[in-house]
Amino acid sequence: MKKREGIIQQFSTFLSLRNDNKNFNFIWKAEIYLERNISFLVQSELNAKEEYWARYFLKIIRELSKQELFEKKENLSISISSSEKFAEAHLCAYLQKACLWAARRSSQRFKFIQHKYPLEEYFQIANSAIYPPAKLLKNFNFDYHQTNIEGYTKTSVIRFISNTIYQKELEGKREKFSNYGLLKDLSKKEMQEALGIKGINQNRVSLYCLAWQCLEQIYQPNQR
Repeated sequence: MKKREGIIQQFSTFLSLRNDNKNFNFIWKAEIYLERNISFLVQSELNAKEEYWARYFLKIIRELSKQELFEKKENLSISISSSEKFAEAHLCAYLQKACLWAARRSSQRFKFIQHKYPLEEYFQIANSAIYPPAKLLKNFNFDYHQTNIEGYTKTSVIRFISNTIYQKELEGKREKFSNYGLLKDLSKKEMQEALGIKGINQNRVSLYCLAWQCLEQIYQPNQR
């Protein structure tokens, strides 16, 4: 996969999957309307780096979101401005690289369930995390100059993917919990499904579930 060059590409292209002989590869695809807009904007700040523009678009999103909240509070008609739509799209384009990085790290971390989650699936989950970007970056502090938006996004998206796997997959929870913790976190339905997969008959499943319910009521983990 080619590396994006320059501010215009970084804020106007998105990753897309291409099927080459039954193998999926990521390629960059440009959005013309974003390309035109960022080309116009960079003329005013020719020497500005990518972090400058990422913060610039996030500031626009936050300012317009505050305006929308005010209009909602005052029962005024609310309309999402084109400036906010452009800012969100530019920021999402910029964060594509962070999404792919988080997807690859998650694929390595959860390799024991890679039969269920190929890299493309992790990337889709990552993309769902960054939209809307205002929600993902709501706690980003502009005063912390040592923290950049891409690094902050990587950490947040990794956490989002992990939580998604923990919620959906019993196998994924094995990495997060101890044996007792896993039993405490299971629902009755998950317990029955897990026992059924092991080939345990229904009578013994009922006994195991009874023991599990006793554990639920009696066992309390030590908390600091």
